[in-house]
Amino acid sequence: MAARLFYAEGLRTVGVDRVASEAGVAKATLYRYFANKDDLILACLEQRQADVMASMRATVERAPATALDRVGVLFLELGHLAMQPGFRGCPFLLAMTEYPQDDRIAELTRQHKRATRALFATAIGAEKDPTGNLAGVVAILYEGASVLASVEGSTRPLTLALRNVENLLRAAAID
Repeated sequence: MAARLFYAEGLRTVGVDRVASEAGVAKATLYRYFANKDDLILACLEQRQADVMASMRATVERAPATALDRVGVLFLELGHLAMQPGFRGCPFLLAMTEYPQDDRIAELTRQHKRATRALFATAIGAEKDPTGNLAGVVAILYEGASVLASVEGSTRPLTLALRNVENLLRAAAID
């Protein structure tokens, strides 16, 4: 619930009083579990990281056997998210924007981006992309398309990025 509020309205905008009220608990109860608002924010982001990566892994595992299909379903899943009301883009990048000096948020964001890139490497296959360069380019296209989808309120950037991913995989002779 706190994560939903933080994402929808911003980390700085939503106070602990509001989180406690929406959760139906006393503010003191929140402070029993979290030393301060920053710890609550970090816990929300850590849980989001675990949930997002589990969902992305499951999506790749359910996908057909080709690299293009495994990568494509991740773009498709992002497209579904992007079309939901209130989509604001990556919650980790939003958090870094609001808390640029917080090293814990910056490190969690780096971990998330590395995990996303590693998932693309898995989807493509290490034997087909031994340097990981192709997975890195795919991750860049994914991240850029995510940002533009949130700004434009459209899946067009995702469609364009996926078309380019398809071209890259075909040029590298990866199915």
